[in-house]
Amino acid sequence: MADVTEDQLSKRIRQLSVFLPNRLGALLTLDRALEAAEVRICALSTVDAADHAVLRLVVDQPTLAKEVLATEGYSLVDTELLGVVLPPGAGIRRVLAAILMAEQHIHYIYPLMAQKDGRQVLAIHPEDADAAARTLVQRGMQLIDQEDLRRG
Repeated sequence: MADVTEDQLSKRIRQLSVFLPNRLGALLTLDRALEAAEVRICALSTVDAADHAVLRLVVDQPTLAKEVLATEGYSLVDTELLGVVLPPGAGIRRVLAAILMAEQHIHYIYPLMAQKDGRQVLAIHPEDADAAARTLVQRGMQLIDQEDLRRG
């Protein structure tokens, strides 16, 4: 079993859930605001509703992104996620099996465009991040944090 340190277990990435109006060009407008502040989008996922969309974003500088988006008038929520580097081979299957072993539900999951050491990364919002992180690390998987996104 892998040596589990507190440093490994505490690694988290931050997600910003932004409420966007369902208007043509709304996502591009948001992207331009972040680009002007030199904030890099590392992952995004949208959930569409009748009059708005919820955009889930992982960025390299979440604190700056929050300031920029708040100044632009966007409503948002900040959430911690696990960033899991996919192991070689049947990577996603190993990640999902480990979370099942931790008896954790996955609220949602999506890939990052950013990579760690040339390997794909998943953003995961489990029921209990601490329990899921412990099991993932014990099973030899690597977690990333915001610093890894800034360096990438």
